[in-house]
Amino acid sequence: EYGALHVAEILEDNKSLHRLDISNNLVGVKGAQALGEGLRNHPNIKTLLVAQMGLGDLGAAYIVQALQENLSIKKLDISRNNIRSTGTAVLCAAIKLRENLEYLDMSYNPIGKYGGERLLEIVMQGIVGKMQLEGCSFMEVGYSMGTRGIINRRDPEGTYELDLSHPLDHQMLFDLVELSKVHGEKSWAYSSINGKEFKIGVMDWPAEIPFKGKAVVRFVSARSIDRTMRPMSEQQFENMWTRTRAAELKDDWKLGLLKLLSCSVFVTAAQVQTMLRTFSWGPERSEACMSLFGRLVDPHNQHLAINTLSADGRVSVCKQLGALRFYHPTNPTGYYNLNLSRTVDFSIAQQLLDLYASEVNDGLVGGLDSCWRNIMLDGKLLEEVDPCTFHLKPAGQLRLDYVSYRVYTGARMGPTIKSFSDLRLECLMQCMCMEPPVDEFELVDFQRKHFKDNFYQIWESNWSNRGQAGGVRQKSSTGDNGSRARQRSSTGGDKNKKAVDTDDKNLKASVKASAKASAKSSAPTAPADTSPTRAPSPARGARKSVHLTEEAETTAMESLSPPEGVEAAAVAPLDRKIKPGNEERVLHGLRVLSLSYHVLCKHLSRLAKLFTQEKDIVELVVIFYSHILDRNHFADLMRGLSVPVQSGIGLRIGYQNFWDPLRPDYHFHLRLFILDEYEVAKRLKNICVKDKEVSSYKNLKINGRTIPAVTEDESVWGILTGHVMDGVVPTNVLDFDFVISKSSMHETAARVIQKFYRLKFK
Repeated sequence: EYGALHVAEILEDNKSLHRLDISNNLVGVKGAQALGEGLRNHPNIKTLLVAQMGLGDLGAAYIVQALQENLSIKKLDISRNNIRSTGTAVLCAAIKLRENLEYLDMSYNPIGKYGGERLLEIVMQGIVGKMQLEGCSFMEVGYSMGTRGIINRRDPEGTYELDLSHPLDHQMLFDLVELSKVHGEKSWAYSSINGKEFKIGVMDWPAEIPFKGKAVVRFVSARSIDRTMRPMSEQQFENMWTRTRAAELKDDWKLGLLKLLSCSVFVTAAQVQTMLRTFSWGPERSEACMSLFGRLVDPHNQHLAINTLSADGRVSVCKQLGALRFYHPTNPTGYYNLNLSRTVDFSIAQQLLDLYASEVNDGLVGGLDSCWRNIMLDGKLLEEVDPCTFHLKPAGQLRLDYVSYRVYTGARMGPTIKSFSDLRLECLMQCMCMEPPVDEFELVDFQRKHFKDNFYQIWESNWSNRGQAGGVRQKSSTGDNGSRARQRSSTGGDKNKKAVDTDDKNLKASVKASAKASAKSSAPTAPADTSPTRAPSPARGARKSVHLTEEAETTAMESLSPPEGVEAAAVAPLDRKIKPGNEERVLHGLRVLSLSYHVLCKHLSRLAKLFTQEKDIVELVVIFYSHILDRNHFADLMRGLSVPVQSGIGLRIGYQNFWDPLRPDYHFHLRLFILDEYEVAKRLKNICVKDKEVSSYKNLKINGRTIPAVTEDESVWGILTGHVMDGVVPTNVLDFDFVISKSSMHETAARVIQKFYRLKFK
């Protein structure tokens, strides 16, 4: 310490010094404070080397605070000083104010998660020219919220009493000033220095934060947390990956950096691919891929990252991810079983919380609506979660059903979002029932291409292999199919459109004909034609494009009927049921398709008939629920499903989200201890009391016990709730079929017709 005091005196007297190297000397906190005072006003020092001096957080804070006033220092080496999160935060604040540091060496400091996040901010902003972070440990916490110098930026509300002569308290005031730029000046509900009240807007903050005095700030959050999932820009990624020389460092250090990224930023699959390619060893590369998967903004491009792994690595990653690899933020509706101690599961859970908060902020969720349903945390039911204040902890088992309220229709659908046409749906249904099924690894690359193109290849390969095995040469005649192809290539404009429309009608008939023909196992067909082979299908030329043209789509549909010369028995029979054991893979494929396609309720009704298990039908409806264009017909879809399927859909999605008070005539499974289901039950009771023509509650069960006919007046509510007292939450579970009278149906029909004409002639 005495040596440091003498150095400080020299700095006061000698203003011509350009380089100061006092590394490998233990100076203590008082010595560091003296050095900081000496450096504060020195005009010419450009290089400061204070490595391995045992500074710790407080000693380092005293020295780096000098950077706020001494703008001459361009290079700083403060490595190997046991600097943790709080000291790193002070350093980052000082660097932000000057923005002209050319080189920073922070090597071998346990900066921890909080410090690493603050350091990443200035790195991605490009404030520092080059930075050395070798040997830094990022994932060590070493602090708790409330520790001196640490502010919880997600929930900064509270009263802060700060000693500005202490660098860590000074840093906290700096952070509060930064937060006021986000929350507004009104977030400083009260502020004073040395007992004198002042307003934040009257001073040049944070540059004029005094270094002495007592400050009191009462901070009130005036704005919800920004949960927009924006990835690093290419410039930010370049700053982070190049200026830190990350590609040149060891795999274990890069793995730590990527785990830090998984806690603070979002990335694209291309950025992950670039980072993974710099790894030397397969296990670390696979672990890094796993850690960043939950932060991908484009999971549909995950193949870019997964393809950098070895074959064993791909198998391991896909096995660990399971169904999560088909998660996408544009269609998050579904069931989640997350182990929060795993990085990828915690990241997905945080994304779901952010998506919920964004839907609340956008006004899509209100009243009894809730994106998180049936929440179980460590086996305990959570009735309600406020996404703006709820904080996840990286431990425990979280189970929930997510229901998204974002529905993109009309102009909001965008150029890449389509609705299933009858032809696309017919092709999809054919391929869902094929054998063998789509391989799971193909599904990862599956989303790069139009689903029709991929399915067309699988179908073509299916009948082609069988045909060759039978020794039949596959050629098509110049008749119907060939003439249509030539007609399309030789006509244009309106003629081409009419030809395609005509083909659509013929193709529907050919698909039905092929289904009938495939059922006849021994029916002979005409011998193969010897005419020249037809021209290559336009669909084949369009395989590299993202979307098939209508002409190519029609040509692809032609292949669904067996080409002439191939026996009908050689083609896989179309029994309109998915083969046992293929259901899970098909559902994964449908989740991929849901990212690019919207459906109608009639489409879901047809697809549901292909499944044999009720749980798969429930999953099908849940997958496409957020992408249904005609929600007003959802009740019609429900009525066509079995009772267990109706109950499952109501449990997963919530009756409050889709039930129609005008046509509630289907099965209900209501848990009265769930608020939205309680309200649905109450409204159904009101409908029942008004409708005197029929008995509305059929097959009524309460807690699994069959209840005989009940008097359907106001007293029925007491029976349903178990006669609980006012203010007490009922615990009954109700199962019943709800019936409405014909007069009610007629009244409903009249209302629908009137509404239609009002909208049409408005």
